[in-house]
Amino acid sequence: MKTRIACVLAAIFFCACGDGATRAVVVVDADPATRAMARSLEILVLTGTEQRLVTRRVYRVPQDRELPTTVVLVPRPNEPLQGFTVIASVYADEAPAGDPLASRLLLAGYTPGQTTTFHLFLTDSEAPVADAGVPSVEVLP
Repeated sequence: MKTRIACVLAAIFFCACGDGATRAVVVVDADPATRAMARSLEILVLTGTEQRLVTRRVYRVPQDRELPTTVVLVPRPNEPLQGFTVIASVYADEAPAGDPLASRLLLAGYTPGQTTTFHLFLTDSEAPVADAGVPSVEVLP
């Protein structure tokens, strides 16, 4: 019986993940201290070589979203696949203002016909910082 249930669950999982759709799933999480202080989550999505802002979303934490949370990105139909940038930041206030508690930057791209999952982990600990105060960058294929 357990084997049948495991086979059914595996079939559902592989069918859902192998649907041929092109998308990126970004899982945003934070360490316990950052989660406890977070009151808002800001997600910025930029695309193309010119880094055009596609969307900006602000969620109240925990009223609108809790951490961890998932953001699904789907390329626009009939447009060539481009790379994208996701910036996830958490703030101590409900309205993002001033310096974030933690922020991460993801530079990535779509894999045609596949769902690709990325993880952004927000922490208030000292992370390596690049020029202009930008936190370390995660570059993925």
